[in-house]
Parts: sequence; structure tokens; C-alpha cells
Amino acid sequence: ILLFPDVLHTYGPRAGEHWNEFYVIFDGPIFDLWYQTDLLDASRPIRTLQPLALWLSRLQDAVSLPRPSSSWQCTLEICNFTTLLAQICA
Repeated sequence: ILLFPDVLHTYGPRAGEHWNEFYVIFDGPIFDLWYQTDLLDASRPIRTLQPLALWLSRLQDAVSLPRPSSSWQCTLEICNFTTLLAQICA
């Protein structure tokens, strides 16, 4: 589920059900551009990724790396995350 700061939203599991959640918060010029060009589309906030275990693992791998210690490592981490997000949005 993609949530956008300027779009009101409510969501949650059905009565008697529960969710396990994994979420990532991101912002910045890259994502502003993606939103302006509809790559991140508020009219399509729900994406179904199959197989779920593969995508969850890829997301967890992308955000659970040790904190970058140099500017090139930080740039590489950002590039890897944006590539993964672009694949999800495609």
C-alpha cells in the first residue's frame, strides 16, 4: 500500500483479522519527481506483489543494510532502493 502525504487514507485488516506490517518511509526530490510524473500514482495505491516472500525479502534486504559509512555507499544504497521501488511500481 502506497500512502501519499496529501491524500487522506484509512486502512486496516477486516474485523477479527490481523496484519503483519513492514513499512518504509521515503521522501525527497526523486520521489517528488516520480509522484509528479505518476510513477508513484495516488490512484493506484495498492500493489500486489507475487511471490510475496521474494518481494518482502528484497525490501528487507534493501533497508536493513548497515548504515553507510561513505558517500558512495550511501549513493549505492539509494540507487538500489529506487531501483527496487521502480520495479514494484512498474
